[in-house]
Amino acid sequence: MKLSRTLEQWAGCDPRAMTQQSPAALEFAFQDAKHDIRVLAAANAALQARADKMHAALIRISEDDGKSAAACRGLAIAACLILE
Repeated sequence: MKLSRTLEQWAGCDPRAMTQQSPAALEFAFQDAKHDIRVLAAANAALQARADKMHAALIRISEDDGKSAAACRGLAIAACLILE
């Protein structure tokens, strides 16, 4: 996952200060933002798909153990985050 700007750079952006920048600087910032939103949305969708697959697998496994679907979903999300 390659962002145009780091998360720290985005966190440090001051919208009020950005309004004082040149039109070209604003255009580049918006281009970077659109790119990074697409990258983060794709990464989120991929993680969600992995969590859904793991959730389905854990549901099948847990049916014999009597664990709740919500508990299995939480385990699936935790496992995906660990695997990243």
